[in-house]
Amino acid sequence: MRKFGWGILAVLVLSLMAVAPLSVKADGLAVNARIGGGDENAHFDFRSGEKHYHPMLWKAAVRLREARRALWGARGEFDGHRLKAIGAIDAALDEIKLAAESADGRR
Repeated sequence: MRKFGWGILAVLVLSLMAVAPLSVKADGLAVNARIGGGDENAHFDFRSGEKHYHPMLWKAAVRLREARRALWGARGEFDGHRLKAIGAIDAALDEIKLAAESADGRR
């Protein structure tokens, strides 16, 4: 397939992944998951609430979550840079989570 053809295919697959739930059954175990921007707690536990984190770490995490939401809702792929930016945000949220654990003496 030409480069253009792969790009169209990738956009279609990623678009479907962002909105369609996935159901998988393996060895009798059914797993349902929403693929895409659905699980915001995968990289940082927002459910714990602000009181469990240093105020600056919480503020940074919330702003990154807002940026991630905006990128997931953006139209267009921007030559793959949109997904790379989302990956970078996820990595930053992972680092903030580690910083919070370190500040709590959990690490």
